[in-house]
Amino acid sequence: MKQEKIKDRSQYFDELLQHALLLVGKKFVLLERQVLKDILIDNKSYQEVARLRGQNAQRLKFIFTQAFEKLIHTIDETHSSILAHRRMEQEIEDVKAELGILKEKISRRKKLTPKQKKLLDTPVDELNLSERTKNICSRNNIRILYDLVQFTRRDFLFLRNCGEGRAKEVDEIFRKHGLSWGMKI
Repeated sequence: MKQEKIKDRSQYFDELLQHALLLVGKKFVLLERQVLKDILIDNKSYQEVARLRGQNAQRLKFIFTQAFEKLIHTIDETHSSILAHRRMEQEIEDVKAELGILKEKISRRKKLTPKQKKLLDTPVDELNLSERTKNICSRNNIRILYDLVQFTRRDFLFLRNCGEGRAKEVDEIFRKHGLSWGMKI
């Protein structure tokens, strides 16, 4: 059983190395590829490969060392590229999700009447709110009534310097215009 695992790992390593050599083969001269294959895959000694390739053993060791370093460097570069590619794929998925949310908001917004759209596009500064409430909205990038109705009452109360008095003030504006907290528009 243990011998089979070792054989499987050895076979897996051989296949992996062959694929790596194929992928990065353009960066190697033919002799480097042959030496790497002979030593790493075929498990030949330096002396055997030197005789096979017509090189002395010292020269062959130098060629192998240089090629092996090049192989490791190329594998590291490839690994970095793969990781960067995975991060980009994740970012693309995140953007797609955000686009889906945006499309949903746009479709809900299209269902509104022109009067409702105009009301929701009213700047917070034009609403009958105290300066303190307007400042809270400004600091939290709440520019128009549409931004404000997206908040739940609880979330609004969690904003800095916002208390029950500010929330009641917004309650009054919502009641006056037939709106409510946390509207999905």
